[in-house]
Amino acid sequence: MKNEKKLKMVITIVTTEKTEEVIQALRREGVDGWSITRGRGTSLQSYKELWGMRIEPEKELILTLVPEEMAQKVMNAAVAAGELEKPGNGLSLIIDVENATGKIFG
Repeated sequence: MKNEKKLKMVITIVTTEKTEEVIQALRREGVDGWSITRGRGTSLQSYKELWGMRIEPEKELILTLVPEEMAQKVMNAAVAAGELEKPGNGLSLIIDVENATGKIFG
């Protein structure tokens, strides 16, 4: 059964220390579900070296499926809570969802 509602996926990558703050911000915006997975990666801003060994901060990916009209507001909340404007803290983006099945909302 095809979902007729226009959906967006807000993907937010944050340091593990900020995950709970981002989740609380998503809840305040009315989001009641998400998936979280661990990730690895770095940018020039978050790359660090200690005694010649590369150190990569632990990151988590928060995947949030929302109606199209909520997407920008949800992303803005994640950016603020995760302090994503600061270099090396992560990023957030919105992608189109062509179709989704399963109990999505309600």
